[in-house]
Amino acid sequence: MFTDSGSQIKSVASTLFVITTLIMIVLGLWVMFAVSVILGLVALILAVISAYVQCLFLAAFGDLVEQNARNAEINAKILELLESENEPKCADKEMTSEKNASDNGNACCEKPTVEQSAVPVHEDDGMITCPKCGLTQRNDRRCCLACGTKFTKE
Repeated sequence: MFTDSGSQIKSVASTLFVITTLIMIVLGLWVMFAVSVILGLVALILAVISAYVQCLFLAAFGDLVEQNARNAEINAKILELLESENEPKCADKEMTSEKNASDNGNACCEKPTVEQSAVPVHEDDGMITCPKCGLTQRNDRRCCLACGTKFTKE
């Protein structure tokens, strides 16, 4: 019943505009013939403008509901990606420089085939170099992206 409610609200807005406009045309014509032509024309114009503005607000609300639903879907995907980023990375996967740059470095690699640990070489530019394989990476890493060597404190 409430699926795709934004488009349903917009459909109701357009239907309401047509119905309200038809009713106001009939009433405006009645005023034109019963009371005054000028008063009837003014009533017709104001009624159509009023119905249009009312339906604009209702359609805008429908757009807002649709956007909210899209945002909820996007937020669910982002949450899924964030949760998958916190999973350990595999040590034997081939890493590219793009992956090195985008990886947050806080999730340590899965257990390497051989338990290794080493003190990384600290560079002047805030980077560290793995003593085992020589890969230069950010200094906030807890393990090497290329070989899986766990970094220890000096």
